[in-house]
Amino acid sequence: MEETQTQKIKALYVLKILKECSDDKHPITQGEICEKLKKYGIVCDRKTVSRCIDGLIDFGYDIVRILGGGCYYIDDTFDDSEIAFLVDCVYSSPAISQKQAESIITRLTANISNENKKKFKNIFKASEMIRTENRQVFYNIDKINEAILTNKQIAFNYNTYSKDKKLRPRKQEKYIINPYFTINSKGKYFLVCNKDNYDNISNYRIDYMTYIDILDTPRKDISLVKDGSQVFSPTKYANEHIYMFAGESKNFILKLYNERVVGDIVDWFGKSVKIFEQDGNTLAEVKTNENAMIYWALQYGEDVEIIEPLETREKIKNILKDMVKKYE
Repeated sequence: MEETQTQKIKALYVLKILKECSDDKHPITQGEICEKLKKYGIVCDRKTVSRCIDGLIDFGYDIVRILGGGCYYIDDTFDDSEIAFLVDCVYSSPAISQKQAESIITRLTANISNENKKKFKNIFKASEMIRTENRQVFYNIDKINEAILTNKQIAFNYNTYSKDKKLRPRKQEKYIINPYFTINSKGKYFLVCNKDNYDNISNYRIDYMTYIDILDTPRKDISLVKDGSQVFSPTKYANEHIYMFAGESKNFILKLYNERVVGDIVDWFGKSVKIFEQDGNTLAEVKTNENAMIYWALQYGEDVEIIEPLETREKIKNILKDMVKKYE
C-alpha cells in the first residue's frame, strides 16, 4: 500500500514537471525529468518515470511521446492566444486590485510551460495601472448576483475618494437599493438599480461599494420604475448610457465635420446609429442620455456639432463660455 502511494506521488511530480517544463516545441526526456525530480527529494530511474507517464496517459492526461525519446504535455484548456487575451483583459481592468490581478493570472497560467509564460511578460504591467483599492469587488459582484437571483434588496456603504486618496463613505447610513443587473462599461463595473423611495433608475460603481448586505425585503419590480419596463434591455441601456449617467434618453442629430469620426460614433453608440446625408452635410442620429451626450460632444467638439435638440446646444454653449473664462 505504501509503495503504491509513493508511486502516485512520483506520478504527480512527473505531471507537474511536464506541465511546467514541456510543450510541443520543448519536449523533455525521461533523464531530464529524473534530474528535476531530485529537487523534490525524489530519486528514481528512467523506467520508473516511463511507468509514471504511461499511468498518466491511461488516466486521461494528454501526453505525447515522440520518436527518439522525449515527451511533452498538451494543455487543452486554452491555446496561447486565448491565454494572452485573458491575461491582457485581467491586467487591463482597473476594476480589480493589483494583487487580485496577479493572483488570477497566476492561476490562469498555472498549467502553462515556463517557456510559454515568457510570452506574457510584455503584458505583466499591473503595477503601472490606476487601479481600485477596493478588494471586495468580486465579493460585491457575487452578493449582487445572489440578490438579483433571489429578488432581494441590498444595502451597502457607497464611497468616494477623499483628499488623502482613500475611499471614504459618502454618508454614514447605508444605501438601500433594488438591484436589476450589472454592466461592464469601459472597464468599470456598474450596478443598474433603483434607489429605494425614488422612482428612477440609478447607476452605482461596484468598486465604490463596501459591506454589502442582502436584505429580506423583496426588490421593486423594474416595470414599476419610471425609466424601466417589462422588456428592459441591458444592451440597449448600455448603448444609451455610454458614461453610465442615469437619466432619460433622447434623440440627437449630429453634424459630422470629419469622416473618420464615424468610426468613433459606431464604437460609442453601436451600429444601430443612423448615418445620412442632408443638404450636403453628413449627419448622424443617436439616442443616449443628455449628460452623456454633452460630455461626449465636448471631447469630439472639433469634429462634431450637435444640431438638435436646441436646449442641449444651449447647455454646451454655456459650458464652453464658463470654460473660456477659466482659461482667460
